[in-house]
Amino acid sequence: LIQSSECKLAKGQNIMNNSFIYLKSLAVHANATDNVTFSDNRAKHCSSGLLRSLNNCKNTKVLNNRFEQCGTGLTNIPLVQTIGTNFLVKGNILSDFGYSGLNSGVYWGDEMKYRCSGIIEDNELYYTNLTLDNIEKLTLIDSGAIYIATQNHKTIIRNNYIHDYAGIWDYRGIFLDDGANNCQ
Repeated sequence: LIQSSECKLAKGQNIMNNSFIYLKSLAVHANATDNVTFSDNRAKHCSSGLLRSLNNCKNTKVLNNRFEQCGTGLTNIPLVQTIGTNFLVKGNILSDFGYSGLNSGVYWGDEMKYRCSGIIEDNELYYTNLTLDNIEKLTLIDSGAIYIATQNHKTIIRNNYIHDYAGIWDYRGIFLDDGANNCQ
C-alpha cells in the first residue's frame, strides 16, 4: 500500500492513526528511507506483514500500534521487520500473529551490507485461544515472538511482555538465531 525508497533527505515520514483491515500484501515498505515513524496504527485480519524497514534505514520508530490476527498467511514474513540503525520498536501490542511478531537483522544467507542496531522494548506479544487451538495449521516451525536474525550488530531487547505464546517445534518467546551478535 505505502512504499518509500531512498528518501534520505526527507525530514520524516509519519504514518500515523491508520487502520489496515483484511490486507493480503505488506502495508508499508520503507527501503533505504530515514526517519520513518509508524505510530498509533491499528491492523486486523491482515495475512502478510505490516511494516518492513530495510536497507540501511536510520531512525525508524514503530510506536504504540495494535496488530490483531495478522501475519497468518503461512509465510515466514514477520509483522514488523527492521534492518537499519537506531530503530525503536516500543509500546506495541501484537496478538495472534503468524511466523514472528517483531524481527530485526539480516538472515544468514543474505549478504550483510548495512549495520543493524536498535531497541525493542515495552511491547506485548501473545496468542488468544483462537491461535492456540490452531497453531499447527498457521505457522512454520523456526521462529519466535521476537526474532533476531543472524547478522545483527547490536539490538537491545528489554521489558517486553510475552505471554500465552506457543508454537510447534522450535518456537520461542525470544529467538536469537545462529550467530546473532551483541544482543542484550
